[in-house]
Amino acid sequence: MIDHIAIKVDHLDSFVTAMEEMGYPLTVPPKQYDEVGMKIAFMGAEKESRMELFEVTSPDSPAAASPEGMHHIAVAVDDIEAAHKKMSASPRFEVMGEIRRGAHSRIFFYRLTGTRAPLFECTEKRNG
Repeated sequence: MIDHIAIKVDHLDSFVTAMEEMGYPLTVPPKQYDEVGMKIAFMGAEKESRMELFEVTSPDSPAAASPEGMHHIAVAVDDIEAAHKKMSASPRFEVMGEIRRGAHSRIFFYRLTGTRAPLFECTEKRNG
């Protein structure tokens, strides 16, 4: 199940304001996450059509070198530990790091082996 699409923007507050003017609802207001050097907000329907918008606020951010625009597709799973273990053991996936706390749930990133894009985020399913 696709949980959200993440988009890197240059000016988060301006982008959020413009999207709100078009009727797209802000569901999680912008919040600074110093541990990853980003300011992050979520827009859209709570259970579908969600966008994660983020602005890099530190040159040490893992997304600092990424271009603006679509950054990753987040896929929700019931058991993130099982998904991480299975994908880490498979030659089909390049798992990037361990499970960690994200802005919305526990997450890890991965790509299909041999590809640069798209980048995927594996995230725990949200309750409700």
